[in-house]
Amino acid sequence: WKLGMAYWIEIVQSRTFHVYEYYGGAVRNAGGGIAAGFFLRGVVLALIDDPLGIIIVAGGMSDEGMLGADCYRYDPAADRWSVIGSLSTPRTGVAAAVLGERVWIIGGSNGTPSEKVDVYDAVGGGWSAGPELTEPLWQATAAAFGGRVWVMGGVDAALLRSDRVYSAGPDGVWRVESALPGALSAAAAVATSA
Repeated sequence: WKLGMAYWIEIVQSRTFHVYEYYGGAVRNAGGGIAAGFFLRGVVLALIDDPLGIIIVAGGMSDEGMLGADCYRYDPAADRWSVIGSLSTPRTGVAAAVLGERVWIIGGSNGTPSEKVDVYDAVGGGWSAGPELTEPLWQATAAAFGGRVWVMGGVDAALLRSDRVYSAGPDGVWRVESALPGALSAAAAVATSA
């Protein structure tokens, strides 16, 4: 895995996405122009591993409070967005991680915390149901590390912040890991090799 390029997304008032890329000390507007109502509070996930080099946007909530299930893929090489399907249920506050060539969209809420997991095959282009979480979690955080997807914290079914940690490998079996030092939700996580 090599970090060669970094992307970020800016949501402007018109609900239009602008994608910027940073590479070799320069920043340029790499595209945008997809306007829709379900981008606020969605998940933005960058896949920076060559040759994939794509960005996925999944779920979210509109200004009017409507939940979205739409998913989009940005190809920076082609400077183009495309619709790549929908989550199994509309939800916001999901966690996301990349394991191999698969993007895991985890938990979230459609009015109550969800245990749903949707998996996008970034090479094959299809969605499938992933292994459901052992408990519903909303606003959890996720990262891939050691060949496993890790899900940490979040808001549980009792609407309490959680300190629990779970991980699942390609076999789809969730296991309990050591708890966080304190309960948290709506955090960010990243795994490094060092």
